[in-house]
Amino acid sequence: MFSLGHFIWLGIFVVVIVTALVLLKKYNVSPLTVGKIVTVIAVVAKLFHLSLSMAPSSDGGMVLKQSQLDFHLCSIQVYLMIACQLIKDESKVNAVKGFMAPTMAIGALMAILIPTEGVDPSVPRVWQYMIIHANMVFYGFYLMLVEKIDLGFKTYKRNLISLCGLGMLGLSMNSILETYNVNFLYLRKPPMDNLPILNLNNGYFVYIITLIIVVILLLTLVHLPFMIKKNKPVNILKAKE
Repeated sequence: MFSLGHFIWLGIFVVVIVTALVLLKKYNVSPLTVGKIVTVIAVVAKLFHLSLSMAPSSDGGMVLKQSQLDFHLCSIQVYLMIACQLIKDESKVNAVKGFMAPTMAIGALMAILIPTEGVDPSVPRVWQYMIIHANMVFYGFYLMLVEKIDLGFKTYKRNLISLCGLGMLGLSMNSILETYNVNFLYLRKPPMDNLPILNLNNGYFVYIITLIIVVILLLTLVHLPFMIKKNKPVNILKAKE
């Protein structure tokens, strides 16, 4: 974490993501096209991830390792991307994107900053991990800054409720699959040891409360500028002109 190799990955992603955002806006590429591209990248990266996450079954054949089941936030985003390509109701698609935009920008960015798969470029899983999360960071910022998805207070409230529901699901799956040492949504323990804030130094309940506070704070910081802008009072005199 924050080694030279990590900083190289971060530098590459900053350049690629910023350049892509500028070019797509400059050449007015349609949101539909952008959505298809990021979905294809996410699906291909996910399939590659699945190919690296299989284990022999006791009855023969192969199964997906329990720790790799799709109960992490970023894994769920892949299915939401696909859903946006299949759903025809624009209002429903926008509602899904309203959840995806801030949670991808925050969640995937945190995954890159805390690389649980390491940063060694000689390891195939590292490439998959970095590419799929960078793709999500890009799309999260694209939805917010270019497509300008509604991130007002109503969306903020809905996102808090959705994250609460996902938290209950993750907690349940961690309990059901406890034998397999799973850690969905990092509700069982921190994603890495020796993190400065998210650690078990003061016990589990301090950790989980801190995690909840951090999630709410980050989500609020992302939504806040959009909520302020949406509720900015109109200058009546200027409007009449």
